[in-house]
This record gives sequence, structure tokens and C-alpha cells, in this order.
Amino acid sequence: MRKSKTQPLKNIMQSSLDELNLTQKLKEVRLLSRWDELIGKSIASKTERIYINKRTLFIYMNSSIARENLRLLQDSLPVKINEFAGDNLVDKVVIR
Repeated sequence: MRKSKTQPLKNIMQSSLDELNLTQKLKEVRLLSRWDELIGKSIASKTERIYINKRTLFIYMNSSIARENLRLLQDSLPVKINEFAGDNLVDKVVIR
């Protein structure tokens, strides 16, 4: 017999993530794990380190040419990233 308070696992997981304030971090991790899809394999292969801190995306490049190519997109990059993520995750991009 089914209990009246039965909930789908998806709802339980989502409420747990919300309660622990992990929803935003999970979205950031998903975005960073798909960096090569977003920016392209050639630039992604030159990315040394990437992380998000306080709504700012920090990108460390190991190629000066790739860095300059990415800087040309720096102003439009937050919009592209947020569209790709489906949420407003990044306000600013810092390229080093």
C-alpha cells in the first residue's frame, strides 16, 4: 500500500540541494565541465585553469594567442555563458 506522503526522488533531491544551498554550485560545476562545448576545443585545450568565484569567471590560459582571441570575446562572453547555462551564473570574465 502506498503512503500518502510519498514524493518522487527528483523532488526530494531538489529540495535537499536547495536546503543546503548547493543548487547554484551544482550549476557552476555543470557549466565548467562543459567548457569545451561552450568555447570550442581549440581554446579549451589552451585553458589551464577555470573557476567561478562571486559570479566572476576566471580563465587562466597557457597560450598568449588563445588568450588574446578570448579577450576579443570578453564583453560578450558572460551573455553567451549564461545562455548556455540557462541561468544567470556569471556577471564578469577575467582572462589571465
